[in-house]
Amino acid sequence: MSLASYPPAPAASALLVLLLLQLGCHVEPAASVPTPTAAKPTAPTAETTSARQSAEAEPACGAEPKRLQGFKQAASACWAEAALAPAALSYQPFSAAGVQRVAATTWADLQRHVNQATGPVHVTLSGSLAADTPLLISGKPGMVLVSGPASITCSGSGKLNAFIIQRSAAVMLQDLSISGCTNAAISINATAPGNSSPPITAAAGSRRISSAPNVVLKNITISSCTGSKGAAVAASSSRVVLDGCRLTNNTAQGCGAGVYADRAAVLVLNSDFTDNEGSSANDSDELCRGGAIHAQRSWLGVAASSFAGNRGANGSAVLILQPEGMSQLQDCSFSNNQPCPGTSADFPSSAGAVGLVGAGTQAVLQRGVSTCKPVRNGLAVARCTFRNNTAAVNGGRGGSISVNDAFLAVINTTIAGSTADSPLETAKGTASETVRVHKTALNGGCFALDAATLYVAGSSFSRCHAHLYGGAISMLGVTSVMLDTAFDHSSADQVRRWCDRV
Repeated sequence: MSLASYPPAPAASALLVLLLLQLGCHVEPAASVPTPTAAKPTAPTAETTSARQSAEAEPACGAEPKRLQGFKQAASACWAEAALAPAALSYQPFSAAGVQRVAATTWADLQRHVNQATGPVHVTLSGSLAADTPLLISGKPGMVLVSGPASITCSGSGKLNAFIIQRSAAVMLQDLSISGCTNAAISINATAPGNSSPPITAAAGSRRISSAPNVVLKNITISSCTGSKGAAVAASSSRVVLDGCRLTNNTAQGCGAGVYADRAAVLVLNSDFTDNEGSSANDSDELCRGGAIHAQRSWLGVAASSFAGNRGANGSAVLILQPEGMSQLQDCSFSNNQPCPGTSADFPSSAGAVGLVGAGTQAVLQRGVSTCKPVRNGLAVARCTFRNNTAAVNGGRGGSISVNDAFLAVINTTIAGSTADSPLETAKGTASETVRVHKTALNGGCFALDAATLYVAGSSFSRCHAHLYGGAISMLGVTSVMLDTAFDHSSADQVRRWCDRV
């Protein structure tokens, strides 16, 4: 019998009663059951209203709060405007009109020609020269150009600087190779007219050094130099350009083995930074920062340049500390950068390639509103590649980029994790029980952000791995917008979920 042939429920009950009576069974009539009436709605109380509003305002963990939807739409537009530079990074070259041309065969001849110059002067060098004392270029109103090709080696008991440039309007060093210095091969100080604010503001506002730089280093190679801050180049209160330079194997007992910038505007074009190291000899958190470039309270623009094999605790290649304006990294490559050895256990390494530490983003974190305040300070990364960078030493954060309290924009950029092994001790901690895993950082295999603001568009993250949290990106107290971005083959050894009830 099919289900459709069964009698309805009331008919089946009647047949059952008739059958029981025929068998001589006594059947009591069923007690009547009152028909239930609909419950009357109760008036809402303050507690139920508050609970309902709270449930609507706070969605399940992982869902986007409604009050952020309008904000993120507005944020996407204004953050993109802040991140995109209106023009390529460039600079205004010096004028060579009326230049006196002389030749120098010794280091003493070079100093004499510079001292005697009353107007624009071009001094040519050739061969190999020993810099037994620093060449001082100070207070020159006209352009000073020193060019090679020539090889310069710091010598003498001090072996300090090769060049000291200060309070001069226009200085250019070209086609020179410098090595063996022990206190910044090229020291640049107070070359900008007035205080440092005008050059920084001009550079930050237009994404370029709009007025002529004070110092241009063109086709300069600096290698095997040491120093406390800026083993190769140290710049303070100046506008400086590095164009076609190569900085390699320099070591700073502190910050920025390649370039150290303080209250400056620094533009780097078509240059290479290789095997530079911020040393941590004194196990201090003030040391071992920014292996290739350390820029603090400065504007930094880098284009068409490469960073490979550099080492530092925070920003193995680049550290930007309290940026002035929107610093730029355009069309650059970062590969095989990693923390320097011997990093103090009290200062966990961060940022396998780029570290960014700001002065605050609270003006940007306008949660619950539909407008976005303009972003003026931070870092924009465009059309760059990050490959095989690692922060896997003493609990590093951010295999490629680490951000704290700042704005970061990443556009059309490729980020790929490290393939190098890093040992992890087992519970017993013996050497024979050491296991090896592929990882780029403790937290945030590619990016780690804390109290920051993030805008990502048209980018990709792949093969990123974290020992703890955030295989590709670790975020704590972060407001983010991500558009057209792909994540692939990234993982974390532990998973943590929480809801941000801010």
